[in-house]
Amino acid sequence: MSELIALITIGTALFFVLLCFTPFLLALSMLVEEWRDLAVQLAPWAALPALLLAIFVKDGQSFYFTWGILGAELGIQANGRALLGVTALLWLVAGLFSRSVMAKDDRLHQFLIFFLLCMTGNLGIIVAQDIISFYTFIVLMSFTAYGLVIYRRYDEEYRVRQAGRIYLSFSLLSNMCLLLALLLLVADAPDDLNLASIAAHLTQATYQDAIFSLLLMGFGLKIGVLGLHMCLPIAYRVLPISGIIVMGSAMLYVNVFAWQQLLPLGLITQITWGESFILLGFIGGVYSLLIALTQAHRQSLLAYANISQVGLMLMIIGLGFADASEWSQLEPLLLAFIGHHTLIMGTLFFGNGLMQMRTMPPKLRAWLLGSLLLPVLMLLGAPFTSHAFMLTELKNLSQLSPISWAAQLPMWINFVTILYTIVLTRFIWLCWRTLPHEQAPYLQPILSTAWLLLVFGLLSVSLALQWQHFGLMTINYLWSTTWPILLGIALSLMFIFLNQKQFVKLVIYIPAGDVFWLGRSLSLRITHKLLHPLVQPYRAVTSRLSHKLCPTDSELTPVEASAYLWPSIGVLLLLLGLLAASYYFA
Repeated sequence: MSELIALITIGTALFFVLLCFTPFLLALSMLVEEWRDLAVQLAPWAALPALLLAIFVKDGQSFYFTWGILGAELGIQANGRALLGVTALLWLVAGLFSRSVMAKDDRLHQFLIFFLLCMTGNLGIIVAQDIISFYTFIVLMSFTAYGLVIYRRYDEEYRVRQAGRIYLSFSLLSNMCLLLALLLLVADAPDDLNLASIAAHLTQATYQDAIFSLLLMGFGLKIGVLGLHMCLPIAYRVLPISGIIVMGSAMLYVNVFAWQQLLPLGLITQITWGESFILLGFIGGVYSLLIALTQAHRQSLLAYANISQVGLMLMIIGLGFADASEWSQLEPLLLAFIGHHTLIMGTLFFGNGLMQMRTMPPKLRAWLLGSLLLPVLMLLGAPFTSHAFMLTELKNLSQLSPISWAAQLPMWINFVTILYTIVLTRFIWLCWRTLPHEQAPYLQPILSTAWLLLVFGLLSVSLALQWQHFGLMTINYLWSTTWPILLGIALSLMFIFLNQKQFVKLVIYIPAGDVFWLGRSLSLRITHKLLHPLVQPYRAVTSRLSHKLCPTDSELTPVEASAYLWPSIGVLLLLLGLLAASYYFA
């Protein structure tokens, strides 16, 4: 019997090793030309070990591996099991999409290298149990996603390269904030690097507010918290479909999961931070939906819809901070929102990609659009859907909050639902009106099968929840979940009718990234006005020096001509050296 238990333990540990190393080794094997074709064929199935791990391995198992310098602790907990399964499923679907639609692309192996490295980081965050592995996987996922963002740089060179620079800058800032927060945490507790112990230690940390702020900044840049959200719509706008399926779902919401693991929710009550999170969530949700109405590109529109859903999760975290005793009820709700929205947003982005395929018969296109209504209705919280039960539970729990104005959250959630209905109605309208442009000859059987499985999975989840909570389906419940959606649809149809009849001709376009471009324009103008008076004399001096020191021979080679630029740089370095020397000797 003991030998059987040991064998099962070894097999489970092997699953964790395969989860981390299968996509990583496949990515490395694509660098070898002789192995590249086989690695490309196997790439979509790299998520299979993680999917099997989520299905068959029991909760609470963790293993310490002694590879590397400091080792790593990997495990699967009850709160991450469902997310691991959903995440692995979406990576599998995205991999199949890339291999099917991008099969004739000469650069497919380049895309898949970054795709597989992102997968390693994404899945690793869920199973990491120590702080070093945890941060390593976060950094791996963040930086390798840059390869997905700039993949289309040869099609839309300026836009894509600009989006890549913006994404990389935000990722650097985000990871620097996280590193500083983790260093402040570990500095007080150097002996225990387990995630659960680190979160518990945060209740008595010396720089508690500073750590909370750094974690908010670090994860807020990744998930789109109000004021830190500008990077997401810009990056989503240029991503290929295979990249957006996972980046807009699994890679986004795993950061929410990682964030709540580090926060001491249920261990400490912080009314001020609770109020801040709730306000950020509500204002960010409303603001992002208003901006989404001005978007003409579907991926940008869904990016702002994602930011709105993140705001809903911020409200739950805020309620948990406001009353630690309620976290035992709020934690399952937050995890349900994370897993639920990961699957639904991945399905929406996948359906959006299928709608862009060329040479699709009109009947098949109409059927696909009709099936796309299911994830849309689930996101809105329509009656008899899983999201409706979760929104009802959130409204009930918000009534118990010690924050006086938190009792108004149900009204605020209804208002957000109305706006969200208008946004997703616009998304469906854009799906129908926008012409396909993906270079795919037809909807391949493996993709249509994957789409049916995803839709069937969403439908099964809703039916299962209805069966478990059949007693909740009262007239009051049905009306409270129906009227915001009906009002949103009515407002959308009214605006479309008035627009077609030309009674109303309101066209507002705000580029993806909204306030980022405004801030960039203002900063450039201010910098020019401040630095121009200082730079102008320097340019005049260097120009005179270059005329005196450089020959005017027009037959100079480009290398010789560029070499004559060094005198002006040398003068500047000499001045800096003299200043440094005078400061030292003083």
